[in-house]
Amino acid sequence: MPVEDTKRQGDLVLVLKAYPKRANIDERGADIRVGETVLTEGTLLTPARIGVLAGLGLENVPVYASPKIAVIPTGSELQSPANLCGWDKFTT
Repeated sequence: MPVEDTKRQGDLVLVLKAYPKRANIDERGADIRVGETVLTEGTLLTPARIGVLAGLGLENVPVYASPKIAVIPTGSELQSPANLCGWDKFTT
């Protein structure tokens, strides 16, 4: 039921309007057609997308960690911040 049709009274929540059983409750996967692609490989999993997977009843999906890289300049490409740098230089 919509929160607008409720009222909090102490530790209780009062429902101010009658609703039929299972009103405003969708069945699992009702918003996605059978055979429809939901997420493609390489899609970043956000909380909303994880919610979609949960709504489809998926408890486990294969995932891969994002690659982590670091650039550690150590040679003549290092420049003082006072110098303007080109694309091949780094300021220290």
